[in-house]
Amino acid sequence: MIIHRLDSFVLNLTLREPYSVAYGDFHHITNVFLRVETEDGRVGWGCGAPDEAVTGETAGGVFEAFSKSIEPLLHRANLRHFIAINEELRAHLKKQPSAHAMADMAIYDLLSQRANLPLYQWLGGFRRSMATSITVGLMPMAETVDKALEYLGRGFRILKIKGGLNVDEDIERIRMLLGVERW
Repeated sequence: MIIHRLDSFVLNLTLREPYSVAYGDFHHITNVFLRVETEDGRVGWGCGAPDEAVTGETAGGVFEAFSKSIEPLLHRANLRHFIAINEELRAHLKKQPSAHAMADMAIYDLLSQRANLPLYQWLGGFRRSMATSITVGLMPMAETVDKALEYLGRGFRILKIKGGLNVDEDIERIRMLLGVERW
């Protein structure tokens, strides 16, 4: 499979439900998407989710990495050599994990399509479903419990509870949640 065309674009997505973490409030996220097309017409997709506080990247930086590194490295690349391609991407994108992940996702999407398998099966997965988590942003304690109960009521059993501003309050928040009967 030879890569024939690559396109990338930035989307600013408004969150249905804003959330807060120790380093800020989020009402929207900005992600960078990658569309990779092969000569035989397959299309693979990848997404970079930069967070400057976490990965050191911005959407502009990921988009620039597409132009300067990803597109030149992947255009006309033969995906039979995907491990070598990934190593080359890793070398060029050492400090840009979101950009690297975006390209990696698109490549694996194409490879699983070529194998005519869903990606999880191509990677050896065998389960039909898996538990996932949902994040309870940083909020006052009573609201944290209310939000946790709402998510538990919706069937979530794994909650990520944000903290980081005050360790004593974080401990109390977790104690309160551990006392919730529906947990």
